Amino acid sequence: MAAEEDCFFNGKIPSCPGPKEKLSKCSRIQKIIEASELRDHLDIHDSLEPGYTSGTVTHVYCHKNCVSTYVSPQNLAHLYHKRKPHSSLKPEPKRLRSEMKGKRFDFKKHCMFCLDVTECKLDSEYDAKTPAQYRVPSSMVVTTDTCDGQVYIDTLIQKCIERNDDLGRAVHDRLLAAAGGDLVAAEARYHRKCSCLFHKPAVSKDDYSDSMVDTALLQTLEVLEQYRTQIWNTVEIMDVYEQKGGANLSRRTLLEKVESHFGDEILSFHSPGIATLVVFKNSVANTLKIVNAEDEDEDVTLKKLGKEIAQELKAVKRELTSYDVHIDKPSATECTSNLLHKLLSKVHPNFTSDSSPSLSSIMVGNIVASVTANQPTPLQIALGVLMSEHKSVINMLYKFRITCSYDEVRRFLRSAAVQAARDTALSGLTDASVGGLVQVIIDNFDAVIHSQNCRLDCHNLAMVVSRDTVQTYTFNS
Repeated sequence: MAAEEDCFFNGKIPSCPGPKEKLSKCSRIQKIIEASELRDHLDIHDSLEPGYTSGTVTHVYCHKNCVSTYVSPQNLAHLYHKRKPHSSLKPEPKRLRSEMKGKRFDFKKHCMFCLDVTECKLDSEYDAKTPAQYRVPSSMVVTTDTCDGQVYIDTLIQKCIERNDDLGRAVHDRLLAAAGGDLVAAEARYHRKCSCLFHKPAVSKDDYSDSMVDTALLQTLEVLEQYRTQIWNTVEIMDVYEQKGGANLSRRTLLEKVESHFGDEILSFHSPGIATLVVFKNSVANTLKIVNAEDEDEDVTLKKLGKEIAQELKAVKRELTSYDVHIDKPSATECTSNLLHKLLSKVHPNFTSDSSPSLSSIMVGNIVASVTANQPTPLQIALGVLMSEHKSVINMLYKFRITCSYDEVRRFLRSAAVQAARDTALSGLTDASVGGLVQVIIDNFDAVIHSQNCRLDCHNLAMVVSRDTVQTYTFNS
């Protein structure tokens, strides 16, 4: 390496941007030495191997994209594929990611530029009765070289590397699986529209151009590189990132960027409710420190909150042998969860009214309680009774758990009628000990029974009398 201002891979990689981009310190010496052997770069191998073995060479200065391109397994595999001699035996096709979903990619059946495994038919393969608007224009690969003399498959692979997205990686894997690298012999085909979309430039979130470089992220990575012996956690890394002026990445995304940058040199320890620990492999033996994360994982938090609400609802004692004839706010709130009302009050202030749950919050609480216990609540029964004459409306609202079912409304009406028949106060009768006017109710019962032996006549008279309590007054003369 001539100077720290020049990239270590300058002249070795055509895509090296030169001195216009900032250099980073890279310690992936062993990977570079292995890649130089496959690339036949003996000058790089001879300059790094002795120093790395003796421990004097620990890092080089280069662009991050340059070292990633130089040691990329895909690039090295393609280089090895081009150099190895062709065999008379047909190699076994490579298993693709798309094969894991149930479909195996075939150049003779599928479009090679589609992200998913999609069927591709030529115009001559369609049924003659198929209308033209339902035919997807497709073509076959008929040449191995481009107009400027380059190998066609090599230009496609280079385009995949430039795209650096899911589509580029899918097409790259398919091209590597082509037998002998000859798309014409493989009878490859493609949709013309998909080919146009593939050759258009792709905007990748991982593409670091001059206008998209996150300076705070690069400075954070330099801090981690400088303090390799320290045991980091994601909270501390996020603090460093924010101190450097970063605001675009979340804590989880920042951890993914760090893991992508250092690769196998770091280890991450995950545990629910605890900030993820990040350590370098040469510092694992040091003492680990654990920091409680203020913001837990979203799924863990929601699961914990839902479990507490369910336990609170199951602990509510319900009276299942009778119905409440009258409903009020306390009785409607009795079967709901206080924790759920507190959660709703944090969502919006309108869910509270005078430091107590509002009617909308009570309605939500009753719906959750009904679904959890699989039983209607008093409020749902009361709403159903109000609309007892509209069966279709009750059935529709029951699907949203706003009211009880229509069968439950009918059971309530029957039980209310029995209760009313037992209550003598509803019949207009009063107890004589309570006081009031004298009331007399008389009714008769007639029955005639005919049989083979005799005839029986029955005539009964019943009377109910209610009168005031006699009060005695004493007058002093």
